[in-house]
Amino acid sequence: EDWYDQGNNHFSGWLPGQGLLVGSPSATGTYNFTLRAIGYLNRSITKEFSITVTVTPLSITTNSLPQGDPNIAYSTTLGFNGGITPVTWSIINGSLPSGITLNSQTGVIAGTTTEAGTTAYFTVQASSYDGQTINKNLSLYIAPALTVHTESLPQPVYNTPYSTVISVTGGTVISATVVDGEYGDWFAGTGYLITLEGTLPPGLGLTSTNGDPCEWYSQSNQNCIN
Repeated sequence: EDWYDQGNNHFSGWLPGQGLLVGSPSATGTYNFTLRAIGYLNRSITKEFSITVTVTPLSITTNSLPQGDPNIAYSTTLGFNGGITPVTWSIINGSLPSGITLNSQTGVIAGTTTEAGTTAYFTVQASSYDGQTINKNLSLYIAPALTVHTESLPQPVYNTPYSTVISVTGGTVISATVVDGEYGDWFAGTGYLITLEGTLPPGLGLTSTNGDPCEWYSQSNQNCIN
């Protein structure tokens, strides 16, 4: 940048102002340097400085793991903060459910297990490039297998009120929150989505024990309208 001062002295370079150190340090250590402040007519003063670049302590930010289900692919990524990358991962105590493994380079826990209704307890260790290590105790719950307990339905009688509940347990239940623009969103309950294939007799319909069709979202913020 070309500019000139109040005495019409011509300069090329940074505009005068206050000094500003900016950037992102890419190496650790102590650095000593001298800065010179220059005023009008080259009047100047120097001052020595010293700064030490440190590393943020390594920490594992994952406090809990999402629930898994048997025979359904599972995947989640462990999080960390601080240290110098790359960060590697290992399990130093306990074990994951069979069929599920930890990727030592990415921190991804993934796989498919046939276990059901079990909880695996283990200790994970993160190690950063600068030699820091940190451990955290975690657990992974695998829900019981999704099961429909209703073996058969009572037979309806023509022109007679009919009502029966289809009982389902296991798996990961859905927590539903209703979208309500007038009064604010509200929690509607938990349960399962039951869908119909085939044809019901005229006069019978499939609904939910938690209410009529509406717009709602699940615990993972998946939006649904039914």
